[in-house]
Amino acid sequence: KSSLKSYLKEQDRFKDYDFEGSNMSVLLELLSYNTYLNAYYLQMVGNEMFLDSAQLRDSVVSHAKELNYLPRSFSSAYARINIEINSTDSSKRSLVMPKGTSFLSRVGDDTFSFATDQNIVASSSDSSFEFNDVLVYEGKYLSDSYIIDYSENNPRFKINNKNVDLSSVSVIIMEDNGAEQVQYSRAISLLDLDKDSPVFFIQPSANDTYEIAFGDGVIGRRPKNNSVVVIEYRTCSGELPNGAQKFINSGRIDGESDIVVSTSSAANYGAVSESLESIK
Repeated sequence: KSSLKSYLKEQDRFKDYDFEGSNMSVLLELLSYNTYLNAYYLQMVGNEMFLDSAQLRDSVVSHAKELNYLPRSFSSAYARINIEINSTDSSKRSLVMPKGTSFLSRVGDDTFSFATDQNIVASSSDSSFEFNDVLVYEGKYLSDSYIIDYSENNPRFKINNKNVDLSSVSVIIMEDNGAEQVQYSRAISLLDLDKDSPVFFIQPSANDTYEIAFGDGVIGRRPKNNSVVVIEYRTCSGELPNGAQKFINSGRIDGESDIVVSTSSAANYGAVSESLESIK
């Protein structure tokens, strides 16, 4: 404002003008404030253009993407437990513990749900069945589904939950109105991929999320148009469940209720997503 006043006073028409007691003072304040805001905005824009000075997570992640770096996601805490089941049916010779079988544990005042990540089968010659060193992961399983429409410009397949554990992501493509289901596996490199390789890639997206990308028919198999993409993944609570030691089953397992759970190793290795400083 002082610079503007000094400049105007040098003009003949404003030589004897009283800038302090006039409406001109209000206009000068407005102009100087607008100039300040514009300078601040341009400074922030300049900062976000470089990885070292960027402050917004989307900006940092975008620069990391240019370097082919995938920021670390949330990681589920996991524990090893033993399950002993005494069946009421003496004729049973095998039991199936399905993927997603849930167990509960407490850390402080908080209760966390742990679940198996695969189907497990136990066999026995009598009515007692043992599942030893079973890995259970904290969190719950969710899924997102999309219809592929190549008429859209750059179709996106976003994982909607920010607390996803990327190690748990699986993708199924349902083609020809569900007549064919193709299981896609995650690829972290372009090596050894051809046009028929059923792989998907994970890349960072806006708002601290991730998205799925597929091949183009030259590197990686290109899903058919109008197919359904089903993305299944596990969300978790990061490091909060670390240290969970005592587990109880939250329901029946293969119809059985006489269940004893013991712990081989307490829950550990849960972590939150990578910080901005670490990404830089």
